[in-house]
Amino acid sequence: MKFVERIIYFAISGQDEIYDQLKNNPTIEVLGIEGNTSVIIKGTASFTIPDTIKQDIFNNTQLLQRLHQDIEELRFFKIPAENIDYYDLNTIPPTLMSFS
Repeated sequence: MKFVERIIYFAISGQDEIYDQLKNNPTIEVLGIEGNTSVIIKGTASFTIPDTIKQDIFNNTQLLQRLHQDIEELRFFKIPAENIDYYDLNTIPPTLMSFS
């Protein structure tokens, strides 16, 4: 995974069903949670990724290198963040910030 400005880039196995599902329905939400804080990123998956970014993701992700012998075994997609919601349940009242 790589995050640049408001775009998240992902690499997954070429054998993973998720890639085909995203091509058929590219609307996506990503949820991240730590403790009582969460972030939801909403966007539309896109599949045109520059080779330099693909190579950078592969070179800087040891797990991908352990699981895959070659970058050609992977499929890449990106999610430009169309909307970001930030929730903090540690505050009273809870904090909600939205960014478009």
